[in-house]
Amino acid sequence: MTTKLIQIRQGSVRKVGLVDEPHIRMLAEYATVYDLANAAISEGITLPKLVPRLLTDVSLDYDQLYNGQSDGRILPAADHPAEPARCLVTGTGLTHMASVKNRHAMHAKDEELTDS
Repeated sequence: MTTKLIQIRQGSVRKVGLVDEPHIRMLAEYATVYDLANAAISEGITLPKLVPRLLTDVSLDYDQLYNGQSDGRILPAADHPAEPARCLVTGTGLTHMASVKNRHAMHAKDEELTDS
């Protein structure tokens, strides 16, 4: 089982939630994934073992949050409290199977390489 965490801001309050589609189940105590990870390290356990102990009865609708239809705002997946401007979130950009197939086909061609 994968532990999918999300950071959100509601007004001036930061929170961490567990994605349990179609909802986000909110966690108690920790306002950032950074703090949560440090707590797991301090306890000598993994996040998947710590997170269930912190789940609350509060949940949010993931689609409403994602679509901007709630008072919350999704934050970067993880950030550092001392240097928030240095947060870099990256990905492959391959969001669906057609992208993956097209990219694979592009690199699999036996044609002569060009600078384009």
